[in-house]
Amino acid sequence: MTTLSDLPLIGNFIRTIDQDIKEYSFIQAMRNVVKRSHTRLEIRGLRSGARDILQTKSAVVVANHPNEAEVIALIASLPERNDVYLIVNARMLGIVKDLDRHLIPVYIEHHNNPYHHNEILSYLLKTYHPKNILTPEKEHENNIKSIARAADLVNGGGLVIIFPGRRSVDGHWFPGVGHLVKNIISRKRTYIVQVFSQGTSWMDYLRLIPFTGVFLPVITMNFAQPLIVDDIWIHNPKKTTSILEKIYHAWTKKVIPSR
Repeated sequence: MTTLSDLPLIGNFIRTIDQDIKEYSFIQAMRNVVKRSHTRLEIRGLRSGARDILQTKSAVVVANHPNEAEVIALIASLPERNDVYLIVNARMLGIVKDLDRHLIPVYIEHHNNPYHHNEILSYLLKTYHPKNILTPEKEHENNIKSIARAADLVNGGGLVIIFPGRRSVDGHWFPGVGHLVKNIISRKRTYIVQVFSQGTSWMDYLRLIPFTGVFLPVITMNFAQPLIVDDIWIHNPKKTTSILEKIYHAWTKKVIPSR
């Protein structure tokens, strides 16, 4: 069976990332992707206090996820650390072997049209990286375990990235982020950092070709000042999610009025 690693461009991209993670780190591997494609990456709002938290403290990063390239750009924007983990669609497991240890899978097949946002990605995953379809009950059970694992990693001093909303700019947030916060033990010493990305689109697949980034829009990563988890937690995961969602959208409207 032909796999993603066998495809032109994509296969080389996968192998290069795998080698870079082995040789350097997860974050440096993503920086190398940006560098090789000559993608123009602009980082805003990442002041020294936020940088210190992102480098050394227990933290949860919440971010929008309209396309695909913003995931790479976000990780490339972070200060270097080894304990960075990413909550992702379970279908992404097993593509880049050395990346898997940084991934926390969630199962979204029970959501309506989980791939409608990206027909290219949907086709590639279903054709060249198929996975067994689970029942909604089993997906829910696995998601509970994944969120618990994410919280354990944060409780151990790590940084976890979660994309809590639907793909649209003002998309409704799923309650997973609230359940993650619920399971955090030291809420007064754990931080939430909000990030809003701009400039990505379906055209970012062209960035697989070296040097093409100079012809594509600048990708901008906007960072908010960190929040202390204890300040937004109100003993109810769904209500906590709602509060954090409102804070996030209010912040993005202030710093990105053109939205």
